[in-house]
Amino acid sequence: MTLRPAPHLPALLMAALLGGALPAAHAQAVAPWFVRATVAMLHDTNYLRLAAGQAVPAGYSKADNVISGTLAAGFDRRFGTDQRAYAGAQLRTSRLTNNNAFDNQGWRLAGGLDWRAGNLFAGEVRVVTDRSQAALESSTTGVLGEANLLTLNQADAVIRMGRLTGFNAEAGLGWRQVDYSAPLYDSRDYSEASASLGVRYRPSERSSIGLGARATRGSYPRFQALSVGGFRADDYDGRFVDLTATYIVTGKSELRARLSSGRTRHENAVQSDFSGLTGVLDWTWRPTGKLGFVTTLTREPSQDAYFVSESPGLRSLEFSRISTSLRIGADYAPSARLRLRASVLGAHRELSQSLPLPGGGLIFVSGTDRTLIGKLGASWQPTSLLGLGCDIGHELRRGQAPLSANITSSTLECQEQLALEGRSLESR
Repeated sequence: MTLRPAPHLPALLMAALLGGALPAAHAQAVAPWFVRATVAMLHDTNYLRLAAGQAVPAGYSKADNVISGTLAAGFDRRFGTDQRAYAGAQLRTSRLTNNNAFDNQGWRLAGGLDWRAGNLFAGEVRVVTDRSQAALESSTTGVLGEANLLTLNQADAVIRMGRLTGFNAEAGLGWRQVDYSAPLYDSRDYSEASASLGVRYRPSERSSIGLGARATRGSYPRFQALSVGGFRADDYDGRFVDLTATYIVTGKSELRARLSSGRTRHENAVQSDFSGLTGVLDWTWRPTGKLGFVTTLTREPSQDAYFVSESPGLRSLEFSRISTSLRIGADYAPSARLRLRASVLGAHRELSQSLPLPGGGLIFVSGTDRTLIGKLGASWQPTSLLGLGCDIGHELRRGQAPLSANITSSTLECQEQLALEGRSLESR
């Protein structure tokens, strides 16, 4: 991997490192309250995600530098051994050196409650609203000439009946709404509701196995613009049976798995219909107190999967018929203040999308692409208040037009964070 930063990158990087505060250098203990200020500097050799050989549009720059700032505050309180309340807020701003059309502001509000009533009832409630720049996509059809802000609103609730060990009954409700600010992405706006019901057996506090049924129903309200005005919606529904398992070995190894069998049916985007097996396998292994590994294998359909972009501030929901990904990450802490990290991620996507025809109507297009992302990084916390970190990354994608393209991109990102926290309650 060869990384060639822009000639003026060192000055910008120094300004970012000396200017105030960057993201957390490493995972921190749970504190009753926190206030954090972050400054980050990112250089991307292909910020526009231009395809190989694609000309740079007039007025744009293929490479760019992004300076972003985040101010965050929140609290995290535990009550007894099983109850917890937490909430946090973020304000974010990003400025680009060359492609100023993508300057943007965002926010995040999130909160939750873990509760228990007596020995038989317990549950969780989670809510989040987030607005950030959506990840730019590889395409041979042109460059989006404006910031495309993704707004995600989501709420989930789960209630459980039963003791900590033995058989438990579970029921859950969920809601998600996704909106893109760019009119070109109107067809990708959607909302979805879900419900689940199942049973779980816990032979001990360290292991469990569950079986449940899950149903989803949603709609893309602006799936197709009509010539007479207005939009044609695409409603969809899904039915799944989930088998889940958790196994924890002496605190050093933790295995979580879900295997699902089901199908998704669309009213109009029939090419996005799916039936088969999906699931997640997540293994966390920490052989020593200084060394840890995380391996995650995921296979998910359509809007149920989140894309694997690891760049802060570039977030996108997956928009593919089915996505299969494998991520392996490692971290090593040679000292209490220094942490090294590395990760590699490979993803294969089956793509499908409806494209409008000039004379009206739709044509369904399908394809595939493969993505490989590697990252190396280090973080240093010289004091309890200050954290510094840098990461280098390389992305390689192979795909076909018009839904994807061959792209290559290298990144260098450095962050600095200044944090004020209450007295730690416990380690995560």
